[in-house]
Amino acid sequence: MKNDAVNIEKIRIYIFGSGLYKTQPRDIDLLVVYDTQKISVQEVLALRNELSKEVFFKFGVSAHICLLSAKEGEYQIFIAQEKAQKIFPTMPNNCIHQTARSVAALMRQFMVGRW
Repeated sequence: MKNDAVNIEKIRIYIFGSGLYKTQPRDIDLLVVYDTQKISVQEVLALRNELSKEVFFKFGVSAHICLLSAKEGEYQIFIAQEKAQKIFPTMPNNCIHQTARSVAALMRQFMVGRW
């Protein structure tokens, strides 16, 4: 995928599940909450694809990435139930590929064992 500039404002990314408390989880669970007014479904799917690749590249495990629009109020319940930790409150640039790399780097701060 080329590094196309897209509007990726108003995205929040959370980590949850075993990646938060196991030193060697089998996978990494992420939740991407996005604003449908700011990013298209195609763009968020492209971001999910790039995040998946970066997680595998950086950690050697697969990523399970849930996508929920900010309009879907249940994401707040999900976050509370799963004790999800926000790892990316806002995107620093408009490049999906660079964002995926940044998120993968930030995940290290929240994962047990500091891979």
